[in-house]
Amino acid sequence: IDFLDKDHFPLSTVSYNLKLTGSNNTSIADLKNQFAPDGTKAHKFTFEKPTLVNVEVTINSVRGVDTGAFVEKTDFTVNVN
Repeated sequence: IDFLDKDHFPLSTVSYNLKLTGSNNTSIADLKNQFAPDGTKAHKFTFEKPTLVNVEVTINSVRGVDTGAFVEKTDFTVNVN
């Protein structure tokens, strides 16, 4: 996961939540308070067969400042082959 500002420069000290669900809405992973000190972080998951995985990333804070009343979140689907 890469965290970038509007000018595509890496953000530092990002705290975030990462949630993965399967195509039938079953929970695969629900990782809270993950940390990307230099704006990038890799997570490894193993799947036994091809499937669709829904990914949700929610930013909790950047450089120690929380998002306040705003929710910075993205979600997307990955086709695992």
